[in-house]
Amino acid sequence: MEFMPIRPRPVVEWREDGTWKLLRTFTLGDISVPADFVFDGASVPRLLWPYADQEGPAFGAAVIHDYEYSTHPGTRKEADDRFFDNLRRYGIRKSKAWVMWVAVRSAGWASW
Repeated sequence: MEFMPIRPRPVVEWREDGTWKLLRTFTLGDISVPADFVFDGASVPRLLWPYADQEGPAFGAAVIHDYEYSTHPGTRKEADDRFFDNLRRYGIRKSKAWVMWVAVRSAGWASW
């Protein structure tokens, strides 16, 4: 599936405890994350830092993924698959999106 890149950008503030706070409701597709949601962004092992996108184009996909992991509106696999699709929507190349998807599928159970 090929997507045209979209770039809605969440409005956030960095917090001294190493987390982000969403300042305005952020909507991507059919998921809306309310203002004041606090999240850690991409929790990536050091080995995969070259693939991380802490504040780049995939940041919106990470907001949605963190929100789904904290609220469980569906299954973990659905959240991870939506993360992959959202990465592609943001223009992340398929190979990089796949590596990020494998990372959340492999280690995400610890945060779910």
